[in-house]
Amino acid sequence: MPYGMILEGVVAVLLVVTVGYCFVLDRRLQALRAGREELQKVVQDLNATIGRAQTTILDLKSNAGDTARILDERIAKAQGLADELSLMVQSGNSIAERLADRPSARTASARDSGAGPTEETRTGKEAGLLNALRQVR
Repeated sequence: MPYGMILEGVVAVLLVVTVGYCFVLDRRLQALRAGREELQKVVQDLNATIGRAQTTILDLKSNAGDTARILDERIAKAQGLADELSLMVQSGNSIAERLADRPSARTASARDSGAGPTEETRTGKEAGLLNALRQVR
């Protein structure tokens, strides 16, 4: 047998194997291209989603800033009202103490007679005020 024929047969077999391998490689490259296109679509969708998320975050920051400003204003107003109320309570307590310590005409005559002021010697308004003060304290 001529060696040329054997050699040509081996080359032919190798060519068939090469063609088969190229066919398999072509299929894999097609799958890779299809996967690349799908991956590109996924990346585009992801970019669009990130853009919407950034817009939403900016809106949330803006809303949070507005809310913080409104809350600061309300806290300042509430603090002012609390200070004013505290001043009113102190004034009311001071006035109530002066009224409680102030002798009226009836209590002065009772004091002169040696007896201390009683509920009967106080006017109705003074007695009501003293009862209210006792309940508060």
